[in-house]
This record gives sequence, structure tokens and C-alpha cells, in this order.
Amino acid sequence: MSSIYCIYHTIFLPLLISSTVITLSASSWLVMWLSLEINLITFLPILSFPESQFFSQSSMKYFLVQSSSSMLFLFLLIFFSPLPSSSSFLYPLISLIMIMKSGTIPLHSWFISISNNISWPSLTLLLTWQKLAPIFILSLLDIPYFLLTLALVNSILGAISGLTTQMTRLILAYSSLSHMGWILSSMPFSSTGWIFYFTIYSLNTILCLIVFSHTNSFSLNLPSLSTKTKILKLATLLNLAGLPPLSGFTIKWFTLNLIPTNFLMVSMTLISSSAMTLIFYLKLSFSSLFSSFPSNKPISSDPSPLPYLFFPLFILPTLIYF
Repeated sequence: MSSIYCIYHTIFLPLLISSTVITLSASSWLVMWLSLEINLITFLPILSFPESQFFSQSSMKYFLVQSSSSMLFLFLLIFFSPLPSSSSFLYPLISLIMIMKSGTIPLHSWFISISNNISWPSLTLLLTWQKLAPIFILSLLDIPYFLLTLALVNSILGAISGLTTQMTRLILAYSSLSHMGWILSSMPFSSTGWIFYFTIYSLNTILCLIVFSHTNSFSLNLPSLSTKTKILKLATLLNLAGLPPLSGFTIKWFTLNLIPTNFLMVSMTLISSSAMTLIFYLKLSFSSLFSSFPSNKPISSDPSPLPYLFFPLFILPTLIYF
């Protein structure tokens, strides 16, 4: 099993990274489409490992969504791109395709479904690296008001949906939708601002997933963990939610400074959705942290010390920004 794992990640992971880099450096829509196809082919083996019924179903669902959206993308490029003044209706259609590929509201149901049924390494890639290429293509489209509308919908619905579950995988998936709203809201006002946000968001998400995978946590109900492990898990989650002065708060403050004052409604909506999520996570954190240990379950050992090395990431972006 370990040898197959090494082969998969030795062969397919470099190809996965290369395909996204090609998308970021491409100057042609057709090259972008081709690199997205390479990305799909290389991610499927990673997504389906180790072999199980749930992982196979998730891989098939991912393949159907990505392949159908790619066919639509190619269809638009072939039949509509040569037409004069086609950008007025071509760009919104391309944006919907990229929204589908990235698992963004309103085309997000597949994303939530497979997030709860794949391995931790696959979930890490799905929440971070696999979103980069579609987000980059969205940033190239000159449709500011359409992007702002999507941003507000994602920030609100992502926050509300996250309040309805205590499953860590679903919380991270809904959190990704909420963060996608912040990323989209920065695009109309800065061509590079979303890069800073996405980078810090990805690092925070990876840290959170490392902690959860080491403790094999599928729920925020933490009575069987030691206090130190509870604090570590909840700190990573609160950082992702945007608790000041952690890096999750810094990137949101950075995005708010990009939004002009005449877009006050956009800023207030983003702040409200973030505050809603943060208040819920704070309440949940305190109730979980001070929950009593059950007598019939042993307290689990602490996870590997590796996640503790990432704690400087909590504060460092704040110090750099201010």
C-alpha cells in the first residue's frame, strides 16, 4: 500500500502542479482548457486512493462534474470566441463554468458531497490547490458586478451553512465557500489582492487539515482529547474563521481596505457573515474545550509536534501587513 502511495504521488502530484502552473502562465484560452484537462486526469488517481467504495464514488462524481464543465468551456471557445464583441455574454458563461469547477455557490452541491467522503490529503488539495486555476481564470474576466453578486451570495450562504454542522470536513468545505466570497469580492478592485488572500487562506487550511488528520477528527465533539490537543484544534479553526489578531483576520482586513467606500453594502455584508461564523465558532470552542472527559474512554495522546511549528503563521501575516 505504501509503495503504491509513493508511486501515485511521485508521478501524479508533479503533473498536477505543472498543469496548474501552465494555466497561470498561459496566454490562450485553449491552452488553459488543455491544462485543466491535464489537471483533471492527474487528480483522479490521487482522489481515488486508497481504493474504497466511497472514494470511487467521489472520483466518479468529480470526473462527471469536471468533464462536463470542460466540454462546455471548449464549446464556448470554439463557437463563440471568434465572434466580434462576444465578451459581453461569453465572460459570464465562462465564469459559471469556473464556478462549477471550483465548487462555488450556486454550483457547489458536488463539492460538499465529495468533501465528506475523500481522504485527508485529497481534501487538502481539493480545498486549496484545485481551486487556484479556476480562480485565476475568474480574475481575468471583466465582469465586476457579477463577481460581487457571487461574492455576497457565497459569503452569506457559506457562513449560514457552516452553522448547521459540527462535522469537521463539512465545516472546512462551507468555510471554503465563505472564503471564496472574500476572494471574489477583491477581484473587481485589485488584480493581485486575491493572490495574497488565497495564499494565506491555503496555508491556514493546510494547517487545520494537518491537525485534524493527526487526531483523525471527524467531529468537533472533543471530549476524548487532551486539553492541549483541544486548544490546538480550536486555535486552527478560529484562525480560519478570522479571529483577531490571527492571520485569518488579517486577510479579511486587507480585503476590506481594497473595497471603496461607495461599496459600503458589500463591506457590511462580508463583515456580518464573518462575524456570524466567528461567534458560532467561539461558542462551540468554549463548550468543547471545557467539556468533561467521559469515564469509559481514555484520553487520546497528543498529535505529532509538527503542527505546532506552524503557529508562527498565525501572527506573521498580521505583523507584515501592519
